[in-house]
Amino acid sequence: MLEPASKGAAGIKQFILDGYLCLLPLDQARLTRCFEYMAQYQDLPMDFADATLVASAEALNTRRIF
Repeated sequence: MLEPASKGAAGIKQFILDGYLCLLPLDQARLTRCFEYMAQYQDLPMDFADATLVASAEALNTRRIF
């Protein structure tokens, strides 16, 4: 991972502060939805990271994930 004093850490900090990244909490409802997606699509490569993206997009009522 990036150390706090690295140039990369400063770049990520500025990227977030400039509004290019939105961090969402994974509350109980969203976590439950993630596990539902993982079970529903267990025959596909849907891991937890993929499920969090889909569940978060669903919660934000958006169909686009960049």
